[in-house]
Formats: sequence, structure tokens, C-alpha cells
Amino acid sequence: MPGPIGVAPVRPAPSTGAATGPRAVDVSTVDLNSAAFRALPPSWQTAVKDAKTFAAANFRGMSAPPKVLVTGAPSNGQAPVSVIVPPNATAPFAVHTHYHGDGARSLSANPAGDAIAKRVKAGDATVFILPEAAKPGSPTDWSNVRRIADTTAQSLAGAGLAGDVGPRTLSVHSAGGRALANALKNGEQLEADHLVLQDALFEGTNGRGAATFLKEHLPPASAGVGHITLVPSTGAGAAGLWKDLDEPQLTRTDVLARQLRAAGRTVDVVGVTTHDDAARQLQPTAARPWAPVR
Repeated sequence: MPGPIGVAPVRPAPSTGAATGPRAVDVSTVDLNSAAFRALPPSWQTAVKDAKTFAAANFRGMSAPPKVLVTGAPSNGQAPVSVIVPPNATAPFAVHTHYHGDGARSLSANPAGDAIAKRVKAGDATVFILPEAAKPGSPTDWSNVRRIADTTAQSLAGAGLAGDVGPRTLSVHSAGGRALANALKNGEQLEADHLVLQDALFEGTNGRGAATFLKEHLPPASAGVGHITLVPSTGAGAAGLWKDLDEPQLTRTDVLARQLRAAGRTVDVVGVTTHDDAARQLQPTAARPWAPVR
């Protein structure tokens, strides 16, 4: 099992030329009518408004609410990153980094946000890091992604969290699979205790895409991952039952699981009903064997 990555130092990442915001914005204190808010880059203004709305909807009335911050990370192309810091979070920090799918932003219309809020309100001390895309929407543009480990470390530092990192989880939902693919294209060797692919095995609209790339490149890039969970769904718009382009008698889930196991990885498959349900599976456990209807 890989050890703590800490929060420094990190390899410099190439700049995308995106506008840079301040070190961090605490959404509990920011005034949306202030000159300071209006001076933020547009993408930061959106992220701050989303985070402020999310915090009010989920944590208002808590005697000790979490801090909800927006910061930036050079390894995320300076696109904003939302960070949720529970009041009981202490070093070595449990950290969960999540990349959202199409039609969502990090803390808006993101089904994972519901699950995160429930865990925080239940006393979970995990620090949640939610990077934003260069252009969220449909399709989501994750071309800003450099290295996930660097984005995580830089976001922790931006949030003022100094100290080692303990258990690390990485999850990618739907189009978030492209974020993972882009990190691997940049040569990243993943380090995490748990990697969760939440119905993320989609191909491109005009040919091969993240599913084929991950099938070929995730097995060798995941030697530093303790445990991998694939979460296919079977509802409308889901990738869970879609066929592999090279072995159409098998699903993409079946083929990726086989390739990962052949590389010596520990893998399980947890099926869910809907595409949104897949995003809510932050720490899934296998209740029964994956047996898709072919």
C-alpha cells in the first residue's frame, strides 16, 4: 500500500493561461455583492456561488459546520477546486478527490454532492476535493487536467491544510473518466488506496475514447492503487451494459476488470441501477457478483 503523499512539494505543471483567483475563498464569509467577489475570474464566481448554495442547503444549522472553500491548482489548469473540510478533519488527513460528469459542476447538479453532504453530516472526517473542468457542461471539457496527485496536494495547500495525508480515495463519474485518461496521458502513475470508476467507461461520439484508453493504460498505471472498484449502472444513458469495441460479446466493465486483474490489481464490481446512483457510490462494497444481462 503506498504511503502518505503529504502536501508538498509538487512538480510544476504547465499553465493553461486561465485566470488565477486568490489562494482560497471561504464561502461562509464571502459577500456576493462585494468588489472582491466581482474581481474573481468568471469560473471562480460560478464555483463560489455553487459552493455557497451547497453549503447553505446542506450544512446550515450545524453547530460545527464544515469549511467549504474554493481554491485553485496549477495542475488543474487554474480552474477552481472546491474543498470541503469537516470540523473533525486532522492530519494525517483522509482525502477523497472526485471528478464529476457531464451536465454537472463540482458542487452543482452533481449527485456525488448529496452523498458527500450525508457523510460529512454523519461525522465523516474525510476532506473532499472536487476539481472543476475547464468547461463544465455537455460535453465536459477536462483538457485542463495535468496530474491528479498534484491537484490534490495543491488544493490541500490552498485550503491551508498542512500535514501528511492518510487514506486516499479517487473517484471519477461518467465524463470524469476523461479527466482520469488525461492524467494518464500526462504520464501519471496513480497512487491511492481506493480508485472508484463510477459508470465512466464511455467512448467518444465519433469513435474510441476514454473506455478504450483506460482499458489499455489504466492497468500499468495503477500499480500504486490498493483497490479498484468499478461501478457500472444499467439505467438509461448508462455505460454499464455497453459492449467493448474489440470484444463485443463482453461489456466494457467485464473487459476492464479482466485486464486489471491480469495486471495484478485487486478489483471488484458493484452494479447499481441508475447513472446518478453510480456517482453516489463513494465507498462502494460488493454486495453480489456483477452479472450483467447480455
